[in-house]
Amino acid sequence: MMLTLSFHGVVVWRLGFALIAFQALSLSIFWLRVVSRDWVRSSAECYAERLIESVDTLMPLSVDQGPTNAGSGN
Repeated sequence: MMLTLSFHGVVVWRLGFALIAFQALSLSIFWLRVVSRDWVRSSAECYAERLIESVDTLMPLSVDQGPTNAGSGN
């Protein structure tokens, strides 16, 4: 009985290791074949545009409210 459980544990461990190794290999192949400088650059530029838009949207709100006296002791 103990030999069967031990063998089963080794088999499960090896299958788990093989699955993780396959996933790592698949991700590496995807990264090397699909991800390129142009793809990353276009995503970064889209993110930067949205970030600038959000700053442009939020800045008029903070300018309209004016400075606060928080922490000045007055």
